[in-house]
Amino acid sequence: MTAARGPRSTAPVLGRALLAAFEGHDRLRRVDLMAATGLSRPVVTALLGKLVADGLLTPVPPEDGPAPVRGRPSPAYRLARAATCVALLRLFRGPTAFTLVTADGPTAHRTLDVPWTGPWPDWCAAVRDVLGAAEAATGLHARHVVLALPLPVDAAGDGPARIGRPFGRQLPPGAPAPLAALLRRWRQEDPRDQLSRTLGRTVHLVNDANLAALGEAHHGAAVCASSSLHLSVRDGLGAGIVIGGRIHHGALGTAGEIAHIPVVEDGPYCLCGKRGCLATQTLGADLTTAFSALYRRALTRTDVDAMLRAPDATANRYLDDLGRLLARPLASTITMLNPDVLVIDPELRAGHEAFTRGLATRIAPFTDPDPAGTLRIVPGALPEAHAYGALSLPRTTPASPL
Repeated sequence: MTAARGPRSTAPVLGRALLAAFEGHDRLRRVDLMAATGLSRPVVTALLGKLVADGLLTPVPPEDGPAPVRGRPSPAYRLARAATCVALLRLFRGPTAFTLVTADGPTAHRTLDVPWTGPWPDWCAAVRDVLGAAEAATGLHARHVVLALPLPVDAAGDGPARIGRPFGRQLPPGAPAPLAALLRRWRQEDPRDQLSRTLGRTVHLVNDANLAALGEAHHGAAVCASSSLHLSVRDGLGAGIVIGGRIHHGALGTAGEIAHIPVVEDGPYCLCGKRGCLATQTLGADLTTAFSALYRRALTRTDVDAMLRAPDATANRYLDDLGRLLARPLASTITMLNPDVLVIDPELRAGHEAFTRGLATRIAPFTDPDPAGTLRIVPGALPEAHAYGALSLPRTTPASPL
């Protein structure tokens, strides 16, 4: 009985290993898969037959496959559309945004009514229901789930990074206690575990700015760059760093946290525990909050998106000033990293012109001539860069087990 159950219980694991071997490859032959997985020829042959039957792999016609040295053409395989499908959960300061993503791009957009800041069981159940409805409507099956946080994620991918005193017992004066309490809870309870158990599949945890940077590096404005910076602005200030096609997390997972670089000596207290951080010098953590304060009336996300498509003089002035404000903390990173390209948040829409103008004007005086002269500053090419980042997320990213 035990021997009979073994192969059946390990088959899904071996199948996932075979699919994971396609990461970074358009097509692979059986011999390539044997070398990548260490599995025997009979096992790989059996798995290939099963994965093709399940619609997860597609045979490549011989005339389109790798040319053989001699003898019969060597059959090759590529991931089918269904095999590339991942589910993205993006946690805004408001509702959770849900998207299914395949090689053809993002689809099946949904918004969860249950807040992610509430009880975990309720939110996980809502995710399960939305995921099930989306898969039933599209005929797709998400192989894994990517959970994008508007917070730094630690290097192990286990939860929000420890960025300062709010995670301890003592909070600095003025720190938002409810958010600090929420982050402490996320540190104590790995958010992936319950969601993974509820959904029955692997869950990856990643910072949203890093995810957008990865999407642009693999599919957008930084495709040909050996290293790139992506600057998030619309939904919160953050920078993602991609080197050699992979996210640079840093030792603690806080690489790219530009909002927590002090820019004013003895300035207001920040959530991170320091004073005078960049985050304390803007009108709001995101542009919806900032524009509401700027125009002195409550604005919705839709209102601000419309304003960014055709920004007036007031909005352009604020975006220009914001670009100038970010230039100095960015300059040190640009000098040390010397990236090929700096990608500006595409969700700024037409507002990127004023923002980039202010940024470019102030970067040059604070950087060495060579890095500043070779750096390309370009608008992002992907309005849904996070979705493409989820599709490109390496299989080696820490994830909760099934």
